[in-house]
Amino acid sequence: MLHRFLMSILGTFTYYAFFTLASYAQSPLAKLEGKVLYFKEPIEFAHVALYALDNDSLPLTLTTTDPSGFYTLSVNEGGEYLLKVSFIGYQPHTKNVQLQAGTTTTENIALETDSEFLESVEVVGEKASVTYLLDKKVVTFDEKILAGTSSAADALVKVPEINIDAKGNVKIRGNSGVTVLINGKPSMLSPADLIGNMSSASISQVEIITTPSAKYDPDGAGGIINIITQQQQDVNISGKATVGAGLDEKYNASLKLDLTKGRWHHFFTASLRHEDNPATKQRDFLKKGETDYTTFSEEEELAKFGMVQLGTEFKMDSSNLVYLSYQHSNLDENTPVRFRNIDAEAALSETGKGDLDFGMLENKFQAGYVFSGKNSHLSADVLYSLGKLRVNSESESRKEGNHNNAYYTSSLKNESDFYFFDYTIDYSLTLGKSLKMELGHAGEYVNTENNYSAIFQETHSGIKYDYKESIQALFTLFTFKKGNYTFQGGLRFENVLQEVSTMPADPYQNLYPSLGIEYKLSGQKSLSFNYSRRISRPDPFQFIPLERQVNSRETEYGNPELQPAYSNNLELGYKLFNDKIGVKSTVYFILINDLINRVLLQEENLSKVTFENIDQAATFGVSLSAETELNQWYSLDGSIEVLNYRLKDDTFTELNDDYTYAILKLNQVVSFGHGLNLQLNGSYTSNHYEALRELRSSYQLGATVEKSLFNKHANLSFSVRRFVYSGERSTRYSGLYQIKEEYIPQNPIFRLSFTYSFSKN
Repeated sequence: MLHRFLMSILGTFTYYAFFTLASYAQSPLAKLEGKVLYFKEPIEFAHVALYALDNDSLPLTLTTTDPSGFYTLSVNEGGEYLLKVSFIGYQPHTKNVQLQAGTTTTENIALETDSEFLESVEVVGEKASVTYLLDKKVVTFDEKILAGTSSAADALVKVPEINIDAKGNVKIRGNSGVTVLINGKPSMLSPADLIGNMSSASISQVEIITTPSAKYDPDGAGGIINIITQQQQDVNISGKATVGAGLDEKYNASLKLDLTKGRWHHFFTASLRHEDNPATKQRDFLKKGETDYTTFSEEEELAKFGMVQLGTEFKMDSSNLVYLSYQHSNLDENTPVRFRNIDAEAALSETGKGDLDFGMLENKFQAGYVFSGKNSHLSADVLYSLGKLRVNSESESRKEGNHNNAYYTSSLKNESDFYFFDYTIDYSLTLGKSLKMELGHAGEYVNTENNYSAIFQETHSGIKYDYKESIQALFTLFTFKKGNYTFQGGLRFENVLQEVSTMPADPYQNLYPSLGIEYKLSGQKSLSFNYSRRISRPDPFQFIPLERQVNSRETEYGNPELQPAYSNNLELGYKLFNDKIGVKSTVYFILINDLINRVLLQEENLSKVTFENIDQAATFGVSLSAETELNQWYSLDGSIEVLNYRLKDDTFTELNDDYTYAILKLNQVVSFGHGLNLQLNGSYTSNHYEALRELRSSYQLGATVEKSLFNKHANLSFSVRRFVYSGERSTRYSGLYQIKEEYIPQNPIFRLSFTYSFSKN
C-alpha cells in the first residue's frame, strides 16, 4: 500500500512538473537588448544584469557587452525588472525596465560621470578612478578631485603621467610633442593656451594615449591627451555652477545646464576666467666663465577668457541620434614687461619696457550623426571654426653709459583671419564574438591670412604670410580575440599639403601603422605590447621668417626650412588592478627623427631665438604608476619614471647627449569624515638636458582643503599651489656664451572655490 501510495505521488509530481516545464518551454521569452555607450562610443566588457524588484542582490540573468557594446538578456516572464550596468572607471547605471513576453525591448545605456551620484555616496579615498584599456589610460575625475582647480591645467597636474611647467607647456614621457584634444577634436589654440583657459569644472575624463592606434590623427610625437567634457545625467533637469577667486585679480565662474525631455536633450555651458600671473626672469651671460652682462625682467600676464556653448541632441529612435552645437569664445592675453640689461662693470646699462598682446576670437559649429545597431556602429562628425587672431608687440629701451646713450623702439603687428574645418566618418562592424572591423575617413583644412609689419628704430619691414593646410586620411582597424589574447592592428594613410606663401607647396604622403597585443593572465592581470608611428608637424607660426626685436640684445624669428618630425613609439606593459589597487608598469622606447626644438643662438651680444630640427632623439624609459586605497581615510596615487635620453646632431649636441633622469609625481588624500578632505600633490624632476640646454632639478608642492555642504550638493575648497616651489632654472650653451636663466612665476597661489550641483527628475 505504501509503495503504491508513493508511486502515485511520484507520478502526480512528475506529470505536473512535466506540464509546468512544457508550458514554460512553449511560453515566449521576454528579451532585452541594447548597447552600452560612453560619449557615443561603445564600451566592451561592461557588466549587464537583470534583477527582481524585491531582490537586487541575486541576478536573474547577466552578461557582458561585446566589442560593439551590444548586450542581450532574456527572462521567462514579462514584467518590471531592475537593470544594472557597470564597468570599472564608470559610474554604475540602475534603471527599472518593463518587459513583455514575446517582445524584444531595446535599452541603450549611456555610462557617464554623475556628480550627483558621486556626492551622494562615500567614495573610498576620494581618488580619481582609473581604467586601463588596450591603447589608453582613462582617468575619471569626481568633484572632490576637481576641488580647488580653476583651469584644465590645474586638474591635469594631478594626473601622474602628465607634466606641465610654469608656462603651461605639456610633456608626456619627457616629450613636448603632445596633441591636446577636446572630445576628440583639435583646437586652433596652442596646448598651453587651451588647457590654461579651459574651465576644469567641465572635465569628466582625461584619456592619455601614448601609442595611439591608426584611428587617431598621428600629429603629436609625444602622444595624445583627450579631455572629455561632462555629459548629460539620466535626469530631466541638471545643473552645475562654480565660482572661484584668488589673490592678485584671479577669478573664475562657470555654469552648465542640461534639460532632457522625451527624445530631446538640450545643454548650455558658459565660463569666464580672469588671471593675473606675474613672474620674474634673470639671465646671466657668461663668456669664458665670467659674467659679461645680466638681464632682469618682470612680466605680468593678464589673461581674460570667456566662452558660451549651447547645443541639442535628438534621439530619432533607439539606434539613431543627431546633434548640433555652437560655441563662441574670446581669449585676450596682455603681457607687459619691464626689463634692465647691465654689463659686468655696471658701466653700460639698458632699461626699457614692452608689451605683448595676443587675442583670438572664435566661432565654432559642430554637427553629427550616430547610429548604433546590434553589430554595427556608424558616426559622422563635422566641425567648422572661423575667427580672428591678433598678435602685437611693442618695446622701447634706453642705453646709458660710456658716453653711448641711445634710444631704441620696436614693434610688430599682425591681425589675421582664419578658418578651420574638420570632419570624420567612422564605421565599425562586429563579426561574431571575436572580430571587429573599423573603417574611416577624416579630413582637415586650415587657412590663415596674415599681414605682418615690423618696425625697429625707423626701419620698416613686413611680410604677407598666408598658410594653408589640407589633410586627407583613410584608416582601418581590426580587433581580434582568441582565448586570452586580444590583437589590434591598424593602418592610416595620409595625404598632406602645406602651402606657405614664403616657400613653394610641398605635398607629402605617409603611412602610419599601429599594433596592439594584450594577453590576460590569471585574475585582473595582463601583459600588453603597443606600437605606433607618429608625426609632429611644425606649427604654422614656427615658419614665419620675420624677425621680432624683443630689445636691443634679443630677437625672435621663425624658420621656413623646418621639416616634420617622425617618431616610432613602442611599449611593453604589465597591468594589475582590483578593488584596492591599480598598478601599471611600462618599458618604452621612442625614436624621433628631425625633432623640432626651440634653440637660442648667440652672436656677440645678440641672442637669437628660433626653431631647428635635431637629427635624432631617442628615449628609453621605465615607468610605474599606481593607485591605492589603504583604508577609508587615506588614498595614494602617483608615478615614477626613469628615462635615458640620447641626442644625435652635429650642430646642437655640444652638451651631454646621453643622460638619465627621473620624474616623480605623488597625490594623496586624507579624509577626516563629515565630508572634510585634505589633498596634497607634488612633483620632482631631476637634472636633464635638451638641445644646447641643461634644465636644473625642479619641484613643487600644493594642497587643497575641501568640504561638502548642503547634503553633499555643494563643495567649498581652499587651495594653495606652489607653497613649496623651486622655480625653473636652466643653462643654455651657444658659441662662446653660457647663459644661466632663472624663471620664477608667482608663488604661492591662493584660491577659494565653491561648486553647487542640482538635478530634478
